Amino acid sequence: MPHLQRWCSEASVLHWEQETPRMPFWQDVGRRMQRDGRLVAVKRPSEAHADGRIPPMRA
Repeated sequence: MPHLQRWCSEASVLHWEQETPRMPFWQDVGRRMQRDGRLVAVKRPSEAHADGRIPPMRA
């Protein structure tokens, strides 16, 4: 991930733990990312990133 700041206009992280080994649904991931995600600094942020928003995920 050393190039993340240069290559991305949006980046966020989220610590995720769950009880089952089943992959979560994208809709659940998106909602949780918007609620609990943390933005990562990028050199040329998108408008949403600059405003501190995590846009809805697209599958």
